[in-house]
Amino acid sequence: MSKSGKRILCIEDDTDTCELLATWLGLFNCEVTAASTATRGLELARQRNFDLYLVDARLPDGTGFDVCHRIRAFDRHTPILFWSADDEGLHEAHLAGAQAFIAKPIDPVAFLDTINQLLDTRSTSAKTPQ
Repeated sequence: MSKSGKRILCIEDDTDTCELLATWLGLFNCEVTAASTATRGLELARQRNFDLYLVDARLPDGTGFDVCHRIRAFDRHTPILFWSADDEGLHEAHLAGAQAFIAKPIDPVAFLDTINQLLDTRSTSAKTPQ
């Protein structure tokens, strides 16, 4: 994975998880911005350009499903990776606009492979004429 300069928004209320993800992704020169609430995540998503959104299922002020729906209202193209403590929300996550779903605990290899695929898809679609 060599995703130099990619910007990722991590919407996750657990600061330890955000720090871990930022460390993993930092090894591949990705810049991770963290938001611990749905409200803050949506503000950041509207203010800045990101190459990927990482969204947790449960947030203190809403659900990840709602966050996905609301992001899709203003950003139809940036990939969303949704994660949850169980895989029961898989179908709902895809309906909300997520391209990928990972159940916790996160397997680092599968996680990084998924990130790589989503960023490759984003790069490819950005180069494709609309």
